[in-house]
Amino acid sequence: MTIDRPMFPPRAESVDSFPSHPATGQPETGERTSDSPSPVASPSNVIDLDAARIAATAAVTAQIPASEPSRLKTEEDLDRASAIMRTAVTYTSINGAINGAWRAEHTGNSTVAEIVIEGMSERRDAALRRLTRLMRKASKVRTVELWSLASLADVVMDQSGDEESGRNLREFEIAFLRSLFRLVERDCESRERSA
Repeated sequence: MTIDRPMFPPRAESVDSFPSHPATGQPETGERTSDSPSPVASPSNVIDLDAARIAATAAVTAQIPASEPSRLKTEEDLDRASAIMRTAVTYTSINGAINGAWRAEHTGNSTVAEIVIEGMSERRDAALRRLTRLMRKASKVRTVELWSLASLADVVMDQSGDEESGRNLREFEIAFLRSLFRLVERDCESRERSA
């Protein structure tokens, strides 16, 4: 079974290449009849669509405020992408697990709690060291990141839960606090300059 395809005239390359056949109701003289008294053959009635498109695009682009190109559009996206936030929350989560392990420990010799939290203290301390490195590298932080770090500093200062443990800080915990103070200082300077 074969399908007969309709025969189309050859494709024209331009408007001028179409054969000049008189339209229905047109005289055979080749001149068009129209509603206007005399056709205008000047370039003023021709619209250059490419130029119009470029001009319209430029006008719209000029109205859009310039901003930093970023794939992150929402505050939630920024929060998820923040290494500082993630590391701070990791630290406090591990710290909470360590402190929570002691709530049900009633053996009197800490045997079970020590088994459960084995290795967690090292992970918590590694998170704080990583956070200190991130803070030292950061040129700018968001307010919510500073807030998170300030809350974390309170946890670091109160490891034993007795409000007195700030006296027993280890060297890397002191380095974290110093880095936080410097970060706050840089942030304040930046805000003051931009004001």
